[in-house]
Amino acid sequence: LTLASLFSLLLVSAPAASAQVTVKPLSIVRITPTGDDVESARQIVLEFNRAVVPVGKMDRTTEEVGITITPNLNCQWRWLNTTSLACNLTDKDAMQPATEYTMAVSTAIKAQDGGTLEKPFEHRFTTRRPMATGANIKIWDTPVSPVLYVSFNQPVTAQSVDAALYFEEADSKNRIGVKTEAD
Repeated sequence: LTLASLFSLLLVSAPAASAQVTVKPLSIVRITPTGDDVESARQIVLEFNRAVVPVGKMDRTTEEVGITITPNLNCQWRWLNTTSLACNLTDKDAMQPATEYTMAVSTAIKAQDGGTLEKPFEHRFTTRRPMATGANIKIWDTPVSPVLYVSFNQPVTAQSVDAALYFEEADSKNRIGVKTEAD
């Protein structure tokens, strides 16, 4: 009799199984690369604040991760560990220089405890832009017309150089355009 009454007391005082457990939202701690003028790379990594997947099958499809990148990159999605997801790119699919990439992360990713991002997340970064790395006078066509040799840190087009490179008169701030030719 005493054992039966003790058992019924335990049942009455036990918390209800249907009690709701509040799950904190999942969040992104870090994304690399980030910023402007980043090296063109073959990997983008998103790090979350807690475990999203168990150790095991780490490869994922684009549909499973719910992430779109514009302009499109041919990502091979893979979890590096339980909290870090990587977009791996082959040599032929590497990021292009002088390009702004936008990542849209949907709320499809779910942590092991059921938490998701509160709202979609957007991340932007820009790969290295062209920069003049050297310039010198090659010859003088006339006493006032130098022919310059300018080198850049990456391939450029004649049209982009014509649009971006100019001389400026010191006193008037007038811009004098250039005419480019391949060397």
